[in-house]
Amino acid sequence: GQLAKELSLRREATGTVKPKAAADYRIVGQRIPRADFPAKVTGQPSYVQDVRLPGMLHGRIVRAPRYGATLSAVDEGRVAAMPGVVAVVRDGGFLGVVAEREEQAIAARAALIANSTWTGGRELPDPANVHEALRALPMDNKVISDKQAPLPDGATALTATYRKPYLSHASIGPSCALAQVEGGQWTVWTHSQGVFPLQEHMSGALGVKASDIRCIHVAGSGCYGHNGADDVALDAALLARAVPGRPVRVQWMREDEFAWAPYGAAMTMRLQGAVKDQRIVGWNYDVWSNTHTTRPGEPGGVNLLAAWDLAKPVAPAPPRMIAQPAGGGDRNAIPLYDFPRQHIVNHLIRPMPIRVSALRTLGAYANVWAVESFLDELAAVANADPVQWRLAHLTDPRARAVIERVAQMAGWRATDKGDGTRGRGIGFARYKTLACYV
Repeated sequence: GQLAKELSLRREATGTVKPKAAADYRIVGQRIPRADFPAKVTGQPSYVQDVRLPGMLHGRIVRAPRYGATLSAVDEGRVAAMPGVVAVVRDGGFLGVVAEREEQAIAARAALIANSTWTGGRELPDPANVHEALRALPMDNKVISDKQAPLPDGATALTATYRKPYLSHASIGPSCALAQVEGGQWTVWTHSQGVFPLQEHMSGALGVKASDIRCIHVAGSGCYGHNGADDVALDAALLARAVPGRPVRVQWMREDEFAWAPYGAAMTMRLQGAVKDQRIVGWNYDVWSNTHTTRPGEPGGVNLLAAWDLAKPVAPAPPRMIAQPAGGGDRNAIPLYDFPRQHIVNHLIRPMPIRVSALRTLGAYANVWAVESFLDELAAVANADPVQWRLAHLTDPRARAVIERVAQMAGWRATDKGDGTRGRGIGFARYKTLACYV
């Protein structure tokens, strides 16, 4: 990467190069055994949670009981005297312990919790009305699709609201990292999904040059999106700084994972549709959501949990709206269907009562679920078969081919009805509205 900065890769694309013939492919189309599968299916060490280094110590972190709480007092001496404890580490509101053995670190963590006092902080929103509370917060509104056409007289109108709750990644293995500080050089073993953005944000939190930090990726036990992998990397580095030369392994407790790893954002989708003469003649769609990316690498701050609690804290980057066509909370909010009258609005709620970030597909699965469910509700109003209803509103030839093919494979018959126990349905989408048809 450093060498590439000095190299110009500008070339004119002439289209005269002959592509490789399919007969010459050595990898594409071949069954290549996965090198990682044998260890994973036989229980051999294969994840960052399994890494063991010579002379390794174990660390645990104590976090506030509430967002925004301040660590006002802690009896470090009592915990430091416990068996196996090597160091009690406090930097502002960041609190952790390093011990010779893992069970000693866990016991010391429990003692730290019992011997620390936190003040202030804010309460979580009431789960019973969290979606209403979110919609009352400041937001940015952006029209992402608009088609104007007259609404015919006599159309049948329908309105529906769909909601998605906060969702935890609940990774099989709690977030884990190892770190070692030696001779001014920092080495971190991490299951981060972006070692270079992590390196950049760790540099900002630790106040050292990015070139002095090496982040080595090791697979983690289960995560698609942004869980605590990056946060625990900084935790491990802060503890390793207190014991130079020795590697420190930090694994979050299960309660750390559920309380502090970013959640998938809660979302509300409100739809208004109109049907006349077996056609959808009006489609209004509003989606309310927090941001869907607070990963390291976002500009304007440091998106690592411990950085916000240090004696010299570094604020997180401000939330942003991810541009279409990929989108964030509005990913897949623009359907492939052809509606003559269409108005789609993305409402980005900026304040975050609960920490959120990327959960697999961001806003796509909530939007697809809402769009497809409402499409079925409109089909019921028109007394239309769900497959034919979709085809009647699609001109994209590949979309039509996919739906027709899957209906054929499933033996779909328009006359089939559910019996109250078993039923049949269809859902369709194109990922990000520009990738795979499903």
